Amino acid sequence: MSGLTYQRRTCVRPSGASVSVVVIVDQSGRTVEQLVLEARARVEPPDPSLGTLPDYTEGHAVIVQTPLWVWTEDPVSETASAGTGITVSVTSQLQRIDLRLTGSDYTESWSCDEDQVQVSWEALGLSADDWMEPERFNACHVVVERSSTGEPGNLFNLRASAVWTFTFTVNGAGPFAIPGSVVKTADFPVDAIEYLVIED
Repeated sequence: MSGLTYQRRTCVRPSGASVSVVVIVDQSGRTVEQLVLEARARVEPPDPSLGTLPDYTEGHAVIVQTPLWVWTEDPVSETASAGTGITVSVTSQLQRIDLRLTGSDYTESWSCDEDQVQVSWEALGLSADDWMEPERFNACHVVVERSSTGEPGNLFNLRASAVWTFTFTVNGAGPFAIPGSVVKTADFPVDAIEYLVIED
């Protein structure tokens, strides 16, 4: 493979014992491990941005005991590359979103995996009659059990925590998993009411 060399180096095991290994080095003298770390440092997955149905933003409220659909507005993975003779690409992948609704003496939690959160209402192709039964469609949804009246500002706080994992490829081979994950969070105010007064 053009531009690549193989070098024998000494590594130290966690036990303290030394072992001789052969590593692949690109034109700049960096190993695959170094290229993975370099590419990984360039990948910064976004904070969660939620879409909901019904839309509870901009003065809209959640009705207690009814489902609120939740999805990610921008679940697109990020990719960065590094290397010269060796091309290493690192990609972030959204694994799940954890949702935690809190008040002064009230907490509820939900967890939605990647198949549930990376879909929008429009992508599901559902009708307005379907929104009360999100379980049928394996979609992420939450159900608020009580009103937020009496909370500061009469609002609960919904914290969304997006868990991102990482993989890498080497000259197109892979993907291979990178240990560990990154959690990005964002907070959303939620107004929950017990009944709806319809105005003409």
